Amino acid sequence: MRSAPLFLSALCLTGAIGLGSNAADGDRETGRLTLTFEVTEPSGAIMAAVFDNADAYGGNGAPVRAFRLPVTAPTVRQTLDALPPGDYAVRAFHDLNDDNSLNTNPFGVPVEPVAFSNGATVRYGPPDWAATRFQVATGETGQTLSFRR
Repeated sequence: MRSAPLFLSALCLTGAIGLGSNAADGDRETGRLTLTFEVTEPSGAIMAAVFDNADAYGGNGAPVRAFRLPVTAPTVRQTLDALPPGDYAVRAFHDLNDDNSLNTNPFGVPVEPVAFSNGATVRYGPPDWAATRFQVATGETGQTLSFRR
């Protein structure tokens, strides 16, 4: 199996899991984002990246957060604190074999489940920023991502 070079290129950064917390200055209110991941197989890990602009989401920049989350149940959650209000998008894959890579077939199509914010689906490639973008305001925001192959 091959590893997807473009699909989640920013997730290559997950070797440095938990990219900075983006703590906001004391005068600015921030939001809390709770991501709920629904999986069909409680094993391996979820590799996820959170982006705050279309360029970074498209591979021309780094995510504001990236993390690896062990999967021990059909539903797992990750809460991200101190996010400045604004637009965000999430890309994730369920690393079933726990090799820290999104495995693909010879044509570059993922063979491990993928998920995107807003329930956006893959059609001839990953969904674009517009399909995955959601608003984080001050206070609590939530997104549920369900994995598909």
